[in-house]
Amino acid sequence: MSFGGNVAQFLSCDKDTFFSDQLELIQNLELILEALHVVLDDYECTKLIASWSNSIGLRGLGVLTELSTNALTNKKKSKEHRIIVGKLLFLNRCMCGFLVGTSSLPARQLLFSTCVAQAMQVLLYKTIDLDASRLALSVIMSAINAIFGEEKKVPDDYTELYVPFIKLMSVICDVFNRYFKHCEEKKLFVPKRTFTQLFPPAYPFPELTVDSTVKDESIVEVLVEMSVIVATLSKMHFEVDNPIVVHYVDVIHFTGNLSALDAIVGLEAQKIYSMDTLSSENQLREDKHLSVITLAAMRKMCHPTYFPGAKWITLKAFCNEAYSSFLSLCKNIIYIPPPEEPEAFDYNFWTDYIYITFKCSTSKSSSIEHLSAIPQKACFNITNDTRDVVSEAMYFSWNRLGWDASEEEKQRFGLLRFGGYQRKLYAESEDDFRIVYEILLCCMQRNTELVCIKFS
Repeated sequence: MSFGGNVAQFLSCDKDTFFSDQLELIQNLELILEALHVVLDDYECTKLIASWSNSIGLRGLGVLTELSTNALTNKKKSKEHRIIVGKLLFLNRCMCGFLVGTSSLPARQLLFSTCVAQAMQVLLYKTIDLDASRLALSVIMSAINAIFGEEKKVPDDYTELYVPFIKLMSVICDVFNRYFKHCEEKKLFVPKRTFTQLFPPAYPFPELTVDSTVKDESIVEVLVEMSVIVATLSKMHFEVDNPIVVHYVDVIHFTGNLSALDAIVGLEAQKIYSMDTLSSENQLREDKHLSVITLAAMRKMCHPTYFPGAKWITLKAFCNEAYSSFLSLCKNIIYIPPPEEPEAFDYNFWTDYIYITFKCSTSKSSSIEHLSAIPQKACFNITNDTRDVVSEAMYFSWNRLGWDASEEEKQRFGLLRFGGYQRKLYAESEDDFRIVYEILLCCMQRNTELVCIKFS
């Protein structure tokens, strides 16, 4: 057996007597890899990363969620938890290390697919481990930064990996909904003065303490990190041809060096997190609508209770601009039943969709004319005027919700389409006509495109 095989076999042992030695080895895997790189090519090194991380598996994940009254048992659990922590830190270092910029396409594919798949296994695990999940999100964000954005590390315009990342967005949204519910149950939305670094590269997480003059703020770091990832993946849609076809129509069976991603974003995963298999974009436009999972997550994200959106205004601006752009991109594929099939109208879906467009257009980060000079300039440099983007989606969808007006109604009201399913959003509202409040806010915006929309 080769040296790499011996290391993998040792890491797979689950005897308690090996804990200390395994932890020491995991912490130094990257140094071993750099030493072996002298005699091994990039692809062989990435194969070792895949082998070692698979050998460790999910050992130690979630063991600290239920502590015992026995101190020795808790000490053992703590040591075991450090194994999954060490593995995720190793994967994060790999995504920031010397192999990311390799010119070997197979090595790059295997590296990214292995690290992202291993991180997603942590997020999708039945037991929620917040510390391990945050380290997994750091791995995913490091992977995104390596291939996307102004500071990407790949040596060329490599967009092949954009496809699995685009498909990953629906999965992350589903994870967000699950974690949001978990954080509510555990009462993690309480105000506090101490929080930790986002996308931490180390464990225990570096702590930051706000100034004593600042009032207590509620922040749940894991939800903030997921929001940033979803917003970044939304922007990635604009870097590929026919992004909606890629996201919702194309069903890809990932094989070879990308096979690790198949269980996460392949055919079986798409049935769970996205939509049914479709044959064409035209069929999608006629028969289907956006994933409810994605919209439910975006609704929580665009009006966050897990970070101070009124103060972290640039972060909120970045997220809102990404969500509104994604909804605008998807406006042509949303299914609206004909007037003779009112029972097919999905009220919950449309409530979320319209609510998101309103929130993105009327938030403090969008109404930049009301901001002071510095935050106004910051928001404009990040997003320009978000309302120009969201107004297109809002006009298109609101207009389609209405039914054709009669000649008499056209003469009387000056509207070509009104009523219809628009009325259902008013009549079936469960929160005291909240939509009327949102419409009034929208109508008072200092934006020509928004004001021109006729909310009948």
